Amino acid sequence: MITIGIIGVVAAISFPTLISKYKEKVYDSQYKKAKNTISNGFNLMMSKNEVTSVSDLPLISLMYGDAFDVSRFKAEFKKYFSILEDCMIIDSSCALSESLPVEYKIPGTDEMSENLWTQIPYIFTTTDGMTFGFDSTTPTNVTMMVDTNSAKNPNTINQDLYLFSVSNFSGLQDITYTLLPEPEPVKECQGWGSHCTMEEVQNYIQNYPDKCPERYISLDLPGSGYYCL
Repeated sequence: MITIGIIGVVAAISFPTLISKYKEKVYDSQYKKAKNTISNGFNLMMSKNEVTSVSDLPLISLMYGDAFDVSRFKAEFKKYFSILEDCMIIDSSCALSESLPVEYKIPGTDEMSENLWTQIPYIFTTTDGMTFGFDSTTPTNVTMMVDTNSAKNPNTINQDLYLFSVSNFSGLQDITYTLLPEPEPVKECQGWGSHCTMEEVQNYIQNYPDKCPERYISLDLPGSGYYCL
């Protein structure tokens, strides 16, 4: 009986840690898959259209043209993404935006985000259950928001909700930190000064993967360096 009791105590202590580590691996896997989906989609767009800049893509021409053609815009995305369902904010009813969480948890706080999907012009779900939102503030830059498991939990920024940018100047970047209310760095990547190159970031990720997971890398205020959030 004593042995059984000890096993029970050990299990009670170990299980929460094991579950937490398992969830973290799932989040990382989903994050990388979502990032690859966006990267592969836009790389294929550029390759097929024989362009090297976001601003030269047909979907940008359609979006910023004099007469916006909804059906042609949607068709352009469907060439490069495995889309199961889609809608635009200008549609009379966009069931996808209504089915997504109204707000997301802000990690490390008791706060919730504002509704992040209501102003996204184009939303689509892929055959693997992810939901993406496309927006463009300028012809040279687009953003892609993604919920890696759609309406399912945890509905938390940096766990199943991310924001990426694709631009003429910097390619694909994770800008999820912009969804957070001026986040404070939990720890600064060791040995880095105020000016870090992307090569230094990649080297750090490769050498210390457990200390600075890729999905937590972000650039805080200009000149302040890269942080693990």
